[in-house]
Amino acid sequence: MDGDKLVPTSTDPQLILNFDGSVVDKVTVFLSEAPTDEIKGQLYFFEKKGFAEDNSMRISIAANQTEQSWSMDKRNIGFLRIDIDGEVSIDHIEIISEIAHMNMAKLVGFGLVCLLIDMNILFILIFIIAFCGLLFFKKPDNKLNTVVWLIITIIAEICLGSLLCGLIALIPIEITLITSCFVYGVIAIASWGYILVKKEHQRYYIDKMDVVCFIILVGGIVCFALKTYGKNINFVFWNSNPAVHFENAMYYVRNHKLKGMWFASYYLGTMIQLLKPYIEQVSYYKVLIISDQMALAMQLLIFFVLIRDSMTNVWKRIVGMGMAILYICG
Repeated sequence: MDGDKLVPTSTDPQLILNFDGSVVDKVTVFLSEAPTDEIKGQLYFFEKKGFAEDNSMRISIAANQTEQSWSMDKRNIGFLRIDIDGEVSIDHIEIISEIAHMNMAKLVGFGLVCLLIDMNILFILIFIIAFCGLLFFKKPDNKLNTVVWLIITIIAEICLGSLLCGLIALIPIEITLITSCFVYGVIAIASWGYILVKKEHQRYYIDKMDVVCFIILVGGIVCFALKTYGKNINFVFWNSNPAVHFENAMYYVRNHKLKGMWFASYYLGTMIQLLKPYIEQVSYYKVLIISDQMALAMQLLIFFVLIRDSMTNVWKRIVGMGMAILYICG
């Protein structure tokens, strides 16, 4: 001790750690090499650096051990000093503080608070939970086609959300991401509640040919979009119809009310609300193009779903995919 300062010397090696008033529960020292003999020392702890009161405890590191822990009984520590009588090779030191003892309930609560701060993340999370609930909701058949019902479920979920939000808007209540979270939250609770109460869920099988057809059809839409709009999503439209959809979507974004067809207004407006924190307003048209191509892919895939049961062999599948492409081109 030099005045009010702790000073290590060449003959008295020490390790000094500063904290910001943490509640420390345990200190663990990990050694690079195990000592051949027991090593003793002293552990000093103070609420702040230079605190005169001698709070300390005798410590020891057992022979042939590379790890040694000492309980601190959740003391409020601002300054920690480890004084070892001998030479040891320390690899690292682990300090267990109160925050590391947060239980799962606290972590979940903290996560929910973080989600509530960002409504975009909360909406996406609830939407996915509702989607899974609708997908695993028990249907009459024992096993269903995974690819077919993934397509049906995503379209049904968007339709159901736009319908409920449209009805809520008639009350009238403003339609925002909070409203959408409430709507899809109800869908999630209802679907998963039924699954848990009945203790049964829908089972699915995967048809490899359907997966191949799905990839080819979606890949075709992606190639068409890149060819038409380019990688930079250029402002390219062949008619004035997108302007109507964009106007209705922006009316929803600005006034929190649905205009025109509920589905189109809600679908595009929600996409813009989700992405507007990350893009400039002048680039909102890019969201329109991306959403439009996603809707085009869903139309193509739902046509494939409708004729899928008639495609009983490879040749019929090829013909069916050709019909789907002709349908979407029309």
